[in-house]
Amino acid sequence: MDQLVDLIVTLPSHVGIEEVIGEKYRELFVTNPRKLTTLLSLLSRQSSRGGAKAAAGSRAMEVLKWVQHEGVSLNAFHYTAAISACQSPETLAAALELYEEMCLLGMGLRAQTYTALITACTRGGQAQRALDIFADMQRAGVEGDVVAYSAVISACAAQGSWQEAWQASRAVQLATSTPSLN
Repeated sequence: MDQLVDLIVTLPSHVGIEEVIGEKYRELFVTNPRKLTTLLSLLSRQSSRGGAKAAAGSRAMEVLKWVQHEGVSLNAFHYTAAISACQSPETLAAALELYEEMCLLGMGLRAQTYTALITACTRGGQAQRALDIFADMQRAGVEGDVVAYSAVISACAAQGSWQEAWQASRAVQLATSTPSLN
């Protein structure tokens, strides 16, 4: 699978995903949806490496759209992995589009989905949008974990909202502290 990811990320822009994935992988993704999640997650890891960010995010979106067109049933894990791959300013719109699609489809959004979106917005220069998504997460009753709060703190810092960053860090402390038995 790692070789497939390397191939996908380094493809020239004029070469389509379908030419690389082909029938072999299409069948694999249809019969084992976890393999698609793995592929998208590996692309997400590529997106955190230097210059490959935009390419990995764009290719993750292409993979997602192609397998959907090929009849693979997508789930929240697929969407979340693709959003995680969209961690550059060039792919932020795609991440937000996936978020809207998940909402329209009534998919249950998890803390990981919100965290990926918050991070994508922050890295895409949209810190206020990141904070709005965090507010959506809270309204939906989804409990954030340390990673989610860390992403919120980064968004606050990116826009210079140090008081909000401090409040978020305090919320992390409260959420992760264990009560004393004394």
